[in-house]
Amino acid sequence: MKYLFLCLAFIGLLTVACEEKAAEEDKTQVEDTADFKLSSQAEDLYQIVGEKHDTAMLLMKNIEQAKSALRLKMEGLETGAEKDAILDLLMALKKADDGMMNWMREFKSTELNDEEYKAMSEQEIMAYLKKEEQKIEQVHIDMLTSIENGKKFLEK
Repeated sequence: MKYLFLCLAFIGLLTVACEEKAAEEDKTQVEDTADFKLSSQAEDLYQIVGEKHDTAMLLMKNIEQAKSALRLKMEGLETGAEKDAILDLLMALKKADDGMMNWMREFKSTELNDEEYKAMSEQEIMAYLKKEEQKIEQVHIDMLTSIENGKKFLEK
């Protein structure tokens, strides 16, 4: 009985010690990620990229509406130039939609990729964000163009 008590006490002490060690490691990891912060210039550019993304996201609904309207118009058509034109417009809308999805998948947010940002110099961060700003701007243009072309066709 005494032996059983000593074993249980030892296991209990071991468990408490391991839990304290794990808690210390968690605290250290949180402190490490809390130390990372973009410079004010990089933060401003990051915000601009985020705002451009948000603006482009608002167009996703318009893309779906244009696709639906074009598909509906195409239902009555069997063949011909008009059907081919609709298919081209649908492909452009899909390409714009895919461009947005691909950009979001590939963009490295600071929240999910802080280690990558920590490994970059200030110049590398600024170059990356400028490149991403250009990419999301092109996505936005592609979205607007495909939506506008779809609307023009439907107004004929």
